[in-house]
Amino acid sequence: MAAVFFHQIQEKPGPYTVSLKEFRETLDSLQRAGYVFIALDQFLAFVEGRGDVPPGAVLLAADDGYEGIYSLAFPALKARRIPLVVFPITKWLAPVRREELHLPKVSPEQLRLMAASGLVAVGSHTHEGHSTVGGQPYYQARLHSPWTGRPETGDERRARIWNDLVVSRAVLEEIVGRPPSALSLPFGCTGREVREAARRAGFRCIFAGREGLVDRKTDLMDLPRVRWERGPLLKQLKNLGHQPGLPRYKKEKRQKQAEGYFPQSSFASFIHG
Repeated sequence: MAAVFFHQIQEKPGPYTVSLKEFRETLDSLQRAGYVFIALDQFLAFVEGRGDVPPGAVLLAADDGYEGIYSLAFPALKARRIPLVVFPITKWLAPVRREELHLPKVSPEQLRLMAASGLVAVGSHTHEGHSTVGGQPYYQARLHSPWTGRPETGDERRARIWNDLVVSRAVLEEIVGRPPSALSLPFGCTGREVREAARRAGFRCIFAGREGLVDRKTDLMDLPRVRWERGPLLKQLKNLGHQPGLPRYKKEKRQKQAEGYFPQSSFASFIHG
């Protein structure tokens, strides 16, 4: 399987941005080629050994939670009945100063509407974990106490990470009515301490920063991804060795044949043959 992650959908392409035109065309080309988009529950059931997925299975996911996910991507996905996992940064769901947000983010109400559709699952991209401290990712940095000035201990850092994940889960549960089962870690911070904190916080799986495909042997707490930022996604998947199932037109042809349908020339051959 492939877990395909993108960040932003806009009318025009840009850094870390897929244009709406490319987004629609890519979804259609993948489906025509025989790839099948699956939901998060089916993805997890497969990795946990509780179910199967079709050949060419793809989990589609969006990091950060930009507003374009709701206004542009979601309508395109609904029209095609394609499921999605959204991983918002929960700190950005609270009211913040406008200058802190360089691009509009999805609102709690928009997140709620997407989740209520049955097509969109909501995961966590942490609360504060997307920020940096002294040039280091928040989950890797060692903070200093504002009262004593001393650096935090290992136990204090582990507690801080766990608390951040718990806060993120609580915020999302309040918005969509259920806690997230999946975590996407910013900056690929998937050290042992972070994985253990995520387990304790209640997450079933972690999407890490490394590139690759997923199978039944993949560690649920260290899942690879495929980054879709710009360029032909179909080529990326095939280069990784992720081949599709039977293309759609061949499926339709076989279905018609199974139902007793024959093209006129074939039917004549069959009768007079």
